[in-house]
Amino acid sequence: MGNVTDTIRANRWSMVSMLITIGDALVILALVRYLYWRGLWLASPWVHHVLGVWGGLSVVLSLGTAIIGLAKDQSRGYGLLALCLSLLSFLFYVQ
Repeated sequence: MGNVTDTIRANRWSMVSMLITIGDALVILALVRYLYWRGLWLASPWVHHVLGVWGGLSVVLSLGTAIIGLAKDQSRGYGLLALCLSLLSFLFYVQ
């Protein structure tokens, strides 16, 4: 177990970036599915605005922490993975 915590500590910024990217995608997906299931998805345009702002801020924050992770973390592999996830999230967001 010590090896996992050492890896997380050594690559803190990359792990934070991946957590932001994956966590944000799961929260938005769950919220959209819930609203669609309840029939409220098309009836409330303010939800679209809030999700757009939330998604945009999370993409920018995730991309920023991935770049910091690429520069500061010990392993470049985790930094590149975090950067790829952030860019993929950006591409899905602007689509």
